[in-house]
Amino acid sequence: MLPGGEWNKSIKENLELADIVLLLVSSDYMASDYINRVEVPLAMQRQENGLCTVIPVLLRSCLFEEMPYGKYEFLPKKPDNQRLVPVEHWERPDEALTVIVRRLNELVRRAAEKDAPLLQPDPKNALDKATKDAPPMLDIERRGYEQQLNLATHKLQRLQTAHLLETDPARQFALEHEIQKLETLTAELKSKLQI
Repeated sequence: MLPGGEWNKSIKENLELADIVLLLVSSDYMASDYINRVEVPLAMQRQENGLCTVIPVLLRSCLFEEMPYGKYEFLPKKPDNQRLVPVEHWERPDEALTVIVRRLNELVRRAAEKDAPLLQPDPKNALDKATKDAPPMLDIERRGYEQQLNLATHKLQRLQTAHLLETDPARQFALEHEIQKLETLTAELKSKLQI
């Protein structure tokens, strides 16, 4: 969400578009009136209608079983015994996050195999031999790249304007370096989006 945006409207719009909704569950999450009144009911209704998948992630110990989403399978589970353990209680929290990402990747792969709505085929793939055999880009992935490109383009324009106005040679040099990095980034994003 961009600064100055209407957060309520933005949250609802993004929930309406989401293919996967992660609930980052903790006592703070459970105590949020807005989350319990707006976000969770909308996400659960969309899951019931087959429009998205809701995945609760247990960040910290709390009494999540009493919540409406307590009926869903939670992550992360220990690989050795499949026991649910909050992220905060893992010896290495990075390991918990890896388990979560692997499970999400598995979900996306299964959806791709079933030709689920998570995938938005890119018709340009057939035209480009180099990307012909690449898996189709996920719609959520495309939107992410588009948002990154939009932000990078705006930042690049601002830096180029600042460079034109700057009189200090050291600052000009620093701005030139940042401009080069952003030009490289925008080129990479355009390539991924095949623009």
